Amino acid sequence: MPSTQEYNTKYKKEHRAFQNGDREDLLEEKFQIKFNSKNISISQFKKHYKEKIENKEQEFIFNNCITLIDLILSDKSCLESEGAYVKNVTGTLKVNPATKELRENLKAFNSQLALLHTLLNTDKEEDLDGWLNG
Repeated sequence: MPSTQEYNTKYKKEHRAFQNGDREDLLEEKFQIKFNSKNISISQFKKHYKEKIENKEQEFIFNNCITLIDLILSDKSCLESEGAYVKNVTGTLKVNPATKELRENLKAFNSQLALLHTLLNTDKEEDLDGWLNG
């Protein structure tokens, strides 16, 4: 098993070679991901919730949801362009970190949206497909 010093030396050497263009990408084939679901539109989300907000707490959660929508869209585009797996400069195949970020952002968005719905106290049944599908 190589020592840490040998590993770091090899890592730095390969990293410099990759940055200088002396070495090509280690990933022979990309595992492409194509998302079939529709993207959430920020404008439709704003149109649906903006007039229902009554206080600063609801506005803060609403702004968090908008930020999370932007992060989710950027994670999806990153995964579509880079693929599901990446190789580091030592040649180890790893899962793209954007997959974990996407998962965490989706969890956070769902919890923030549930909290926003709770704070708005909507008693009537809403048509959620209306703002999702446009």
